[in-house]
Amino acid sequence: MPLIANCGEIRNLARTVILPPGVGSAAPAEFDTREANMSLSNLVRKHLDAALAEAGEQGHPPDIVARTMLSFVIEVYRQHREIDDIRSELQYAMDNLDPDQDYEFMRP
Repeated sequence: MPLIANCGEIRNLARTVILPPGVGSAAPAEFDTREANMSLSNLVRKHLDAALAEAGEQGHPPDIVARTMLSFVIEVYRQHREIDDIRSELQYAMDNLDPDQDYEFMRP
């Protein structure tokens, strides 16, 4: 079972690195997390786009697909993270929904 570790204080999927068993709680110094994150983002985006397209062909609207995916994301979180950590992750996402508002960590 892989260990999931957040890189930095910014909490989003693009900054989550999945480490193989035995690596520990942080990536080795020679592991380029920025390059891995870009690849992970591209991988997830590819599958998201494919799921949206396939579900759309079957008549399912994108918001229902997203809700269903969110339930599976939460299922994965519950297998690897504490409830309070999941709650914090989701709260952070809710607090930063407005694209016209600065993120909490940004300075005005």
